[in-house]
Amino acid sequence: MRAAAYLLALLLLVQLAPQVVAQTAIAQDDAAPAPAVGEPSGDEPPPPETRERWSDFLPLMKDMALEHMPEGQELPLPFGINVSFITLKRDTRVTDIKAAVNGPPKPRNFISIESSSAVFNAMMRLDAWVLPFWSVYMLGGYTKSESEVALTVDFERALPDEIVIENPGPAQPPIVIPLSEDRRTAYIEFPVENEGPSYGVGTTLAAGYLDYFLSVDVNWTRTDLGGAFDEQLEAIIVGVRTGYQTSFQGSPANIWISGTYWDTERNVSGTIPLNDAGDVINFDIVQGPTKPWSIGVGGQAAFSREWQVVLQVETNFDDMYAIISSVGYRF
Repeated sequence: MRAAAYLLALLLLVQLAPQVVAQTAIAQDDAAPAPAVGEPSGDEPPPPETRERWSDFLPLMKDMALEHMPEGQELPLPFGINVSFITLKRDTRVTDIKAAVNGPPKPRNFISIESSSAVFNAMMRLDAWVLPFWSVYMLGGYTKSESEVALTVDFERALPDEIVIENPGPAQPPIVIPLSEDRRTAYIEFPVENEGPSYGVGTTLAAGYLDYFLSVDVNWTRTDLGGAFDEQLEAIIVGVRTGYQTSFQGSPANIWISGTYWDTERNVSGTIPLNDAGDVINFDIVQGPTKPWSIGVGGQAAFSREWQVVLQVETNFDDMYAIISSVGYRF
């Protein structure tokens, strides 16, 4: 039955890159928080570095910031480059499913789709502190997603109660074929893999007082997964961190808690080949996270003024968790 071909609408969702887009941007990684203002706690800090660097023209207004900083504290080096690795697992919510064979997509309320994805992302980031409290950055990397998709087709809703055939004989009533004995629900699971390049931009605002700091980060990313998709997938991620500046074995370190909002619900459309005869399934759906908020804990250790490492864990205590690690160099 042709209606059964709509099960292949499963592919439409399967290949959705379940939140891959968003996952690529979560790591705010090693952008240092704004310098503390006030008297620092703990051991007396070492004297600041005095040698000149070519990058000393940034951040702007740094002299004003240094006037209000305790003796011995210094601004982070203005430029940074780091590589981050993100492993993430989360469920995807799919709504407004539309699909059709060789035609414009139409609503299909007898199809429901659930998806759970494991995503790996490797990303390089270049950032610059333009002002002592404001940095901007660029992102570029690669994303791979492995999904388990569960598709349910409710034939109770897909099929009519009866099929009516016009009788060719003169003045004869139509032929009615009841279908009440052939009602059932089909449940299908299958794996899907997607991968492609990711890139984006972002900005961070930061402030500090004594040994405490607060930062707000916003970034936009786009991921091109190719395959059945007509367009690239976009996401906007907003993150807030608050934490404490301390030391670990004599080296500076930061610890923090964070909250992240994933603005990743998007309309996705595309075409899936159906057979060798040239038939295709055209689809149009809305996909997004089941829960757009998550919280996390993390830390940063600096081995020198140039080198830092970051480790962070993120979760929504339900269907999503992420582990983010990065190593960065500032100059």
